[in-house]
Amino acid sequence: MPFKKDEHGNYVEQDGLLVFVGPDGAERPYDPDAKAKQIAELTEKSAKRGKELEDFKARYAALADIEDPGEFVSRAKQDAETVASLKDKDRTTEEAFQKRLAAAVKDAVSPVAAERDKLKGEQEQTLAQLHQAVIGGSFAQSKYVADKLVNPALAQRLFQGSFYIKDGKPVGRDGEGNDIYGTDGIANFDEALCKLVEASPFKDNILRPTPGGAGTNNTNTATNFGGSGRMTPEQAGGLTPEAYAKARKDGRI
Repeated sequence: MPFKKDEHGNYVEQDGLLVFVGPDGAERPYDPDAKAKQIAELTEKSAKRGKELEDFKARYAALADIEDPGEFVSRAKQDAETVASLKDKDRTTEEAFQKRLAAAVKDAVSPVAAERDKLKGEQEQTLAQLHQAVIGGSFAQSKYVADKLVNPALAQRLFQGSFYIKDGKPVGRDGEGNDIYGTDGIANFDEALCKLVEASPFKDNILRPTPGGAGTNNTNTATNFGGSGRMTPEQAGGLTPEAYAKARKDGRI
């Protein structure tokens, strides 16, 4: 369960906060105000990194078409040799000239590429942190997860990659990559997760058994996983979203 309960079924509190149980079994107080602040900070940081990357692209737009640095250097050498044959009469040897030219091109291109890669890396890291904060927080606070799922940790591993963030909120996508819709437009988190679970071949391993039907679905599911090359829920939970989609297409899930 995402939130800890005592033997009487009451939620356990610590310092006035509900105690959240993570996928690894670790227990810690869950502070919604601190989580909201973290999400806001990550959103602002992501926007800042995105603007820095766009400013960088604008500054170095002239280099945008340089896809092959080797070819670029070769052409630069040829052009420089043509000019040098007319103006650089004082060069000592062809070898020395080539070294000077190669060093000049490298000095001009390397800082640009390094700054670009740094900005891209920082933006990707910030987006990953934002995704974890928003999506992970949604799983932790979900009433559907708390009431309907017997294995919340497995559900999070299986379906967190099916959500992306739009306007600071999680939006679910189906197996074809289309947004999931609910009764009033784009589905909220619980609506989207419910649809994903219902469409999953592992739903019998995730949902709580219904009264009078305990054991029936799990027996069939276990049979389907045996010796046929199909993945277990735990194996599928370790896949990336892209690998998960491919495995479903190949009939291994």
